[in-house]
Amino acid sequence: MDCCRWGLLCSALLIAFGAILLHLVMVGSLQRWPTISTPVMSTILAVVYARLARSEPREVTARFAPAWTVYPLTGPPPTTHQEPCSAPPPLRAHRHATQEILMVTAEPTGTDLINRTPKRSVPAPDAVLLRAEGVAKSYQRGVWPARRTHRVLRGADLLLRAGEVVGLTGENGSGKSTLMKVLVGALAPDAGRVQHSGVLGYCPQSPLVYPRLTCDEHVDLFAHAYGMDAQSAAGSAAALYDTLDFARYGATRADQLSGGTLAKLNLALALLPDPDVLLLDEPYSGFDWDTYLRFWDLVADRRDRGRSVLVISHFVVDEQRFDRLVDLVEGQVVPRERSS
Repeated sequence: MDCCRWGLLCSALLIAFGAILLHLVMVGSLQRWPTISTPVMSTILAVVYARLARSEPREVTARFAPAWTVYPLTGPPPTTHQEPCSAPPPLRAHRHATQEILMVTAEPTGTDLINRTPKRSVPAPDAVLLRAEGVAKSYQRGVWPARRTHRVLRGADLLLRAGEVVGLTGENGSGKSTLMKVLVGALAPDAGRVQHSGVLGYCPQSPLVYPRLTCDEHVDLFAHAYGMDAQSAAGSAAALYDTLDFARYGATRADQLSGGTLAKLNLALALLPDPDVLLLDEPYSGFDWDTYLRFWDLVADRRDRGRSVLVISHFVVDEQRFDRLVDLVEGQVVPRERSS
């Protein structure tokens, strides 16, 4: 039994002892009990606190050590610099895990993440750009002793190839967004592995933007994070502004944008580095019809250039726009038959 449970037991004993005293006061029998209750309760508390004192603390490092790794398909996992020996083990483990997750956008050639200009090449036909194997994820609900485990993903497998558009559907609460977060490295699974090749672009269901920054400032910030040079970032941003038709909002703060324009910014930031693998979580929920058609033009262009796109949604309307459809059922990814 760990320290937390012993603490709960101690609290329960104190509450029980107080209830007994209250009962004795009510029945008028308290005068006969002080000489008995005091030594008995003192002995019980002494045993409990002695057990707490002997309890070994939990291993802190385990909270930081990742049970999984995201790294490029080509070549060995990326290496990281050695942390000075003066840093505590939990801090070294945490920084090492953070560096591995940051390498999620590293090029297969191993170029520097911050000071690089991406070297783009057309992937070979049917080349695997992303592979997820045996991904499992559970959540703990409630508090002890009524705590229970809710299993969301139960060994999910997913494969994305060059030049294909894949649609992933499932009921609300089936774990679609959880799987997406695992694929991009925002959430660590309990088991399984994820491999990818090239740059990842991620468009979350809820836009992750800074309310007080303008659209142009978001572009500059994300371009720096992607490691793009100024010329590439400016050219990519101009093309996306024009395609999605929101260049006039470049100097507008995010908290002053409408829901539809905010969705355009969210998509543009994911497309900014021209990623090899584009992961979209309910990307067109706030689009009008014109923007919806523009969105599919962008997706078709990416397919033609050998990129891979994964679209997650709770329903699919235009099945013909997808090369493959899969469903997330009971925590596993299963192929979906097209309707005739």
